[in-house]
Amino acid sequence: MVTDLRDIGAMHVFSSAFACLLTVSACGADWPQFLGAQRDGRSPEKIAAVFPSTGPEIVWSVPVGAGLAGPAVADGMVILCHREGDQSVIEAFAAGDGRKLWFQAQRTEYRDQFGFDNGPRSTPTLSAGMVFAYGADGRLTCVEAATGALKWTRDLAVELEAPSGWFGRACAPLVVGELVLVNAGGRWQGKPAGVVAFRVADGAVAWAGSQDEASYSSPITASLAAGPAAVFFTRKGVELLNPSTGATLISEVFEPDIAASVSACTPVMVGPSRFFLSGCYDLGAKVWEVGPGYALKTLWAQNDVLDSHYGTPVLSEGHLYGFHGRQEQGQELRCVRVADGVVRWSQRLPAGSVLLAAETLVVLTEKGELIVAPATPDGFKPSDRGNILAATTRAFPALSNGLLYARDGKKLVAVRLAAP
Repeated sequence: MVTDLRDIGAMHVFSSAFACLLTVSACGADWPQFLGAQRDGRSPEKIAAVFPSTGPEIVWSVPVGAGLAGPAVADGMVILCHREGDQSVIEAFAAGDGRKLWFQAQRTEYRDQFGFDNGPRSTPTLSAGMVFAYGADGRLTCVEAATGALKWTRDLAVELEAPSGWFGRACAPLVVGELVLVNAGGRWQGKPAGVVAFRVADGAVAWAGSQDEASYSSPITASLAAGPAAVFFTRKGVELLNPSTGATLISEVFEPDIAASVSACTPVMVGPSRFFLSGCYDLGAKVWEVGPGYALKTLWAQNDVLDSHYGTPVLSEGHLYGFHGRQEQGQELRCVRVADGVVRWSQRLPAGSVLLAAETLVVLTEKGELIVAPATPDGFKPSDRGNILAATTRAFPALSNGLLYARDGKKLVAVRLAAP
């Protein structure tokens, strides 16, 4: 282990209990974890509708190693997990100019069995002055955000016998109070341990729950009418857990029929007690309502509407905007009405990710093209577009204080999007 200090809508309104549950350091326009402060892919920031005449302005760019993990931003720092040689690296950069602040490296032997990418997949989580990172090799690590000093690390592949699945571990750690939750899909003390909670302070196991294998999805917390819940999309299906004890509140099978499949969409809250999930391989999309006693009621379920392969849609004014279809077969960006699953429009694009900045869609394709367009169900109407990265851009970007932070397998860039 090495530490080197080289330089240091109404449908989407939640109660204050949700903000208390998700104790991520979200100061101002920080983007401190996967999908942003509330894990919904949304930012209140207003951005420019068009780029300069020369294209998107890249404020700074730094070389980085392999990986599919997106950046997280808080307290003036950008934290990125990537792979350099045989080292799995957590690195901090100054948000304003890209100066390298510190890095924490640990040896890794992970190899992608399909030869796609040997780097980490999951975005780190910043909370209470700490950084939590989950590597593709199954190592969960906690370091100090200010210095990169190692606090603790757990090898879940060994300790929990957690398998790597087809494409390595990809769950972004979820911090709830004094606990950090991971969909590990292993075993603890001789029993199945699909989801495990570790103490933030020292990494000790606080509880182990669920019997399901891990998926590639990252969980969320929700303050429901029935009470608080951690919502997981496991390999087997949807499962709501008590975030304090790990007890299963309710679960329902929601998985593709074939084993060689990917379930990666993060649950999306589309109402005070309603959430959306989706997958490919003939799984389709579904909206549930959580009633008294955490009972699950299906509001609608349809195939070929918004089948999410790797990405997660965003919600705006009663509509979901996201990528539909298999990544390797070509995708479409779609707008779908939450109330009934009606497709309002569909636009053929390379696979990618989408976030919402105020009322504007920010789309980043895997070809490295950045597209901005108003979030409207009346059609896809880009106001501008331009390339910022190379092909194989798969990591979810971060938007903070007018800058979009995005990476491919070779560099991390900061692009100015702030409105004039």
